[in-house]
Amino acid sequence: MEKISICLLQSILSMKNKILIFDLDATLYYVGDKMEKRFDDKIVSYFIKTLDVSEEKVWDLIYELRKKYKYDSEAITQTFSVSQAEFMEYVCDVTTDDIVQDKELDILLKQISNDKYILTDSTKKHVKDVLNKMEVSEDHFIYVYDAHDMEYIYKYRDGCFEKFLEHFNLRGKDCVIFEDNIENIEKAKGCGITTVYIKPDIVEKPQCVDYLYPDIKTSLKDLFSL
Repeated sequence: MEKISICLLQSILSMKNKILIFDLDATLYYVGDKMEKRFDDKIVSYFIKTLDVSEEKVWDLIYELRKKYKYDSEAITQTFSVSQAEFMEYVCDVTTDDIVQDKELDILLKQISNDKYILTDSTKKHVKDVLNKMEVSEDHFIYVYDAHDMEYIYKYRDGCFEKFLEHFNLRGKDCVIFEDNIENIEKAKGCGITTVYIKPDIVEKPQCVDYLYPDIKTSLKDLFSL
């Protein structure tokens, strides 16, 4: 018991003055693959309605592009005369029906006095829609840094975290990121950022992960002794 208490105290002290960076989808909330399905539906809709791709061929084309490009927005700007900004705004404008109110998370974030940011590969509008549905105040966060801010250099790519840190004059060693994507975790760790991996049903902690939790509220309660 004494050893556990000492470890917990060390974690709390190490977090006291850290800058907190939060991913949004599947991190601040979790609805399984439902939101990913909604994004896919919007992508299909965009190809059919805007690019005039037939329903019979749309998924074949999407699969083909995904083999070549990591992100759909990168694929579309390389293949068609469409801006990533236009595409992202369309695709990320999804319904939040599956997301539920989470006043407990709102209270936890309010109790933590650390500076907080959201760093997302989606858009500010999507973040606002999600937070409104959750009834989590956007005022908890200094800034929502989205795909447009990062100029579509997404988190899995070299340069994204460096660009974010430079923009806000932050040092990696002073920051903690809460994230559900292990590739993004690896990039953040490479910048000296403390990593909190939010993933249900994962038992073994990957090497690039400092803390592993099944959900965001459990992580905040434990790391900040709430």
